[in-house]
Amino acid sequence: MSHPNLKIEVIGGHVVLLVEDTEVFDYVEDFLIEEHNLMYSFVVIGEANGVKTYTLHFQETSDPTKLQTAVDAIDPDELQRIWSLNN
Repeated sequence: MSHPNLKIEVIGGHVVLLVEDTEVFDYVEDFLIEEHNLMYSFVVIGEANGVKTYTLHFQETSDPTKLQTAVDAIDPDELQRIWSLNN
């Protein structure tokens, strides 16, 4: 399943998750930790087109499969509702 505010990439040999919007980030972070026990190593915060972006680095893995499975489990309607609150 594809979420327009979430993008998984492999950068420098480890998996990263790019998240747009602060509220979406808060929701996704909680979901990954609480529902899937996925902890990222560090986060880089930036801004693109006036929207905060968060790049979560999962340094302990180079295989995006587990993260993709967790992201696919996120309710797209809830994600859209959260995105719409701020944008």
